[in-house]
Amino acid sequence: MNIIGNLDLDDVSTEDTGSEVSYAALPPGKYRVMISRASYVATAAGTGFRIPLQLTVVGGDFNGRTLFEGLNVVNPNETAQLIGKQRLAEILDAMSIERSTFSDTDQLEGGMLVAKVTRSRIKDAVQREKYGDDDGNENGVARFFAEEGGDNKSAKKKKAKRELKQSDEDLDEAPF
Repeated sequence: MNIIGNLDLDDVSTEDTGSEVSYAALPPGKYRVMISRASYVATAAGTGFRIPLQLTVVGGDFNGRTLFEGLNVVNPNETAQLIGKQRLAEILDAMSIERSTFSDTDQLEGGMLVAKVTRSRIKDAVQREKYGDDDGNENGVARFFAEEGGDNKSAKKKKAKRELKQSDEDLDEAPF
């Protein structure tokens, strides 16, 4: 239980503040995001575990907007579990977190990466009403990338190749 204490709300107005908050789905594209929240929770069915992520857009026209993504990392459906683990590995790689050292969702919070965002219409009318924007659309994340916009593994491989090539050139110039 979280006790708030003496929080004075007597002079707080609930009238329109004049700022218009948009809940419309973002246009498809790549967005720089920060992982604002990450946790490890049981699935609704109680048969597995997932990592729900809250992503905050950083910069650009949609600065401060929120996206949600869920990773099924333990699931009786092997395909769902595989996809969830692949996405988690993609995030860890993009954030340069060694997969073998990942043990707590706190390691994800505050992490910066690029999300390739999709937008689609929700087909189910009940779900569309509950989760869709005014037009019945929702966002999803197709891929995660390192902030540079590319795969960190590729960048590391390229760097290693450059360093190897440089060391070979240095050996060629050695006086022995």
